[in-house]
Amino acid sequence: MTETLQKPLESLSSIESLSQIIDTMNQIEKNYHNAVKKIDSLNTKQDDLLHALELDLDDDEVKKVTKAIRDLRKERREMKDELIQLIIARDFVLGNRKFMAEASETIKRIKRAKEKVEHRKYYVRDCDAVSNIISIEKHSDKIVEFIENT
Repeated sequence: MTETLQKPLESLSSIESLSQIIDTMNQIEKNYHNAVKKIDSLNTKQDDLLHALELDLDDDEVKKVTKAIRDLRKERREMKDELIQLIIARDFVLGNRKFMAEASETIKRIKRAKEKVEHRKYYVRDCDAVSNIISIEKHSDKIVEFIENT
């Protein structure tokens, strides 16, 4: 699974990390459904090949159909073996729907907090302590600029 990561884990932001967890869990469900569809398709092909054996075929044609059935059954077995693992993973995903919803909500909250920080503005209060040291009105643009740059 680590080969699907876009970046090393230590370089991911919290939003990227949570998003990747959610994406991985969603991908497990997609993989499960794709495997089920593939097995259904292989079952249909197998039925077609078995029906072909009922036809009046010569020996060479029977050998070709038999080989096709053998190859198809091998592919079907591999998909069923994969499906066994996907069922376990999908059960985990289904049991953690609440976590996925909470992770999505957390991403939204982090984005809102990040936006607030990016658009934060500082204002200098007109207080005696500062007024005694500098003329706020004269230097207010420089003070705000200094604070924003630090």
